[in-house]
Amino acid sequence: MFPRLHPQVVQPLDFNRRYITAELLFALLPSLQSLLHECRKVRRYPSFTSSSITSIFIQQLIFHCDCIVVCRFTDLSVLEKKKLTIMGERVVLHYFNGRGKMESIRWLLTVAEVEFDEKLLDTREEYLKLVNDGKLMFQQVPLVEIDGMRLVQTKAILNYLAEKFNMHGKDLKDRVMINMYSEGLMDLMEMIMVLPFNPDPTAKLEEIEKKAKERYLPVYEKALTGPVYLVGGKLSLADVLLVECTLMLEEKFAGILKEFSAVKSFQGRMIQISAINRFLQPGSKRKPPPDENYAKAVMEVFQIQITISVKSVTFLLCSLSCSMFGISYICRPMCR
Repeated sequence: MFPRLHPQVVQPLDFNRRYITAELLFALLPSLQSLLHECRKVRRYPSFTSSSITSIFIQQLIFHCDCIVVCRFTDLSVLEKKKLTIMGERVVLHYFNGRGKMESIRWLLTVAEVEFDEKLLDTREEYLKLVNDGKLMFQQVPLVEIDGMRLVQTKAILNYLAEKFNMHGKDLKDRVMINMYSEGLMDLMEMIMVLPFNPDPTAKLEEIEKKAKERYLPVYEKALTGPVYLVGGKLSLADVLLVECTLMLEEKFAGILKEFSAVKSFQGRMIQISAINRFLQPGSKRKPPPDENYAKAVMEVFQIQITISVKSVTFLLCSLSCSMFGISYICRPMCR
């Protein structure tokens, strides 16, 4: 028998703690259904999950004041090995062995403490197999297999994961702010992302540094002067992308955050989160900065040929490559 559980009113959830939804609780512990049904006020459940489900002994069954049920666990080594997600399935990522547009997805899953597997594209045959099997809606990667679905398009994937793991704000106004901050960060990171494909990266670096200091970082400095997080006082997709972006900037421009103390303090707080701290350690699934080998692998898989001596391929050829393979930001700088 389980011990008597007492209802409590809790403050906004601490993302560093481990939570699990009642849906998965039912799947794992059917005997608790009767207990939950006795609580007649329970009407809906949140979408919290953890890859580390850790106790068959329930410490708390917390009833939030608006009738949301959250269950917290500790110490279940048997299920720890299975590393279940909310649907009881592993998330699978299909991409190259590099950062690219998949890296933000890796970051978000890491912060949500969701374990994932990766199927890396090393050859054109592997890419064509995904296309021929009908797994790529627009013949583009990244591809994420989750909850029985095959998701493509980076922003769509990030928004789905943010909604699923409660990192997309409490209402429509929060979400639009999160999306605006996030898309600004994605624009900035894409400038860095394409450097290995650029015939003149030095000139491009100067442009990126200038835009980062004058256009992007001041926005986040202002937003974080006072608040702990960018939107709504809680961790969101935008916060995850910001810490990823600041680390990318510091790889290229040491000391770039010197004039942005609020952003630097935010970065310091974020990297103390246990999941992020582990992700930044050697041997994690975080990918190293892209280099010439990464660029070569991408070009071989997509059969892209670039003639640097003519400054680049023609705009038409680049446009065709971009539309076919979803790499508009790779070729576009070379067409200018």
